[in-house]
Amino acid sequence: MIEWTLDRKRLDDNPLMTRQGRKEIFELCEKHGISIASLTGDCFMQAPFFKTCVAKREELLAEMGKILESCALMKITKVVVPLVDGGRIECQFQEEALFRGLDKVAMVLRDGNIQVAFESDYRPERLAAFIQGFDPRYFGINYDTGNSASLSYDPGLGISFYGNYILNVHVKDRILNGGTVPLGEGNTDFPAVISALRRNVVRGRNTCLH
Repeated sequence: MIEWTLDRKRLDDNPLMTRQGRKEIFELCEKHGISIASLTGDCFMQAPFFKTCVAKREELLAEMGKILESCALMKITKVVVPLVDGGRIECQFQEEALFRGLDKVAMVLRDGNIQVAFESDYRPERLAAFIQGFDPRYFGINYDTGNSASLSYDPGLGISFYGNYILNVHVKDRILNGGTVPLGEGNTDFPAVISALRRNVVRGRNTCLH
């Protein structure tokens, strides 16, 4: 199982976004015994609709709708929306704009059997309060082990706040206040992460680990 990453640069040329490209992806998946269960939308972080004027926001939401429709055609059921770096929420207005905008694509999520998993650098208690404002049938959390370690968030405490909302897990290692390093060379406490996930993630929710 792999996760597809989608950048905004040359978005329309990405194989995921074209009929011929999707056909080739299907053929390669079948040939090599691979499934694509999730997608990380770096494109949403590179051009966050909730940070733009109304006209541009509608354009980006329409673009997001097309991406979600392509995911549905590819049977991709989880889409990670990064709320970090360029997509970081910086004020209440942006958070409200995010909520209103995603409400407009809710029908696409429902019809395509897709769930959105937010990746955020909010503190655990803040992230738990944030996700509770969304419909749990279509929205949840992407837990990134490396990002949390870099921010010095305790995995046991953090996951205890929002573990029942975790839909997707990115397995990586980072040093404290620093970048990504090979697994085992950073500050990620993998045994603590695994223990916390076992205690707090809802069984049967079909959480994906990448």
